[in-house]
Amino acid sequence: MPATVYTSAVITLNAALYGYAPSNTVFNTEVATAAMGINAYANGKVSSSMSDADLSALVLGNMGLLPNADLNTALTQVFALNSTARGQVILNLASLLSGLTSDATYGVAANTWNAASAQAYAYSSAGAASWCPCLSRPPALPSCKP
Repeated sequence: MPATVYTSAVITLNAALYGYAPSNTVFNTEVATAAMGINAYANGKVSSSMSDADLSALVLGNMGLLPNADLNTALTQVFALNSTARGQVILNLASLLSGLTSDATYGVAANTWNAASAQAYAYSSAGAASWCPCLSRPPALPSCKP
């Protein structure tokens, strides 16, 4: 399956929210869901019961952007201002990070994120993918979930 905006959204949200690549079955199901409405898919992936601060710490940690108190505070505020679009905020953040490969501050995190995302896509789009490898990004990610 060629990479599309939908496949990218699925990989990005699973990596940012859960720290892993989905199985092929989950990947294909979520790509189909994203294709029906990417914003609804993205926003539906984010638990409404999670606080803005907890979500910020989770996402930034899984993206390899912590510790960074200023960025954590800023993202917490952005989530608060966009409470019904927090999934879209995560997609926007990932898009911004992906383009910062030469940046003195965020370049290492951007390159690591891009490599991990490519690895996750290669894994999840393969028909034999049946379990979820943790993505290799700093800091250590939570345990994989099937």
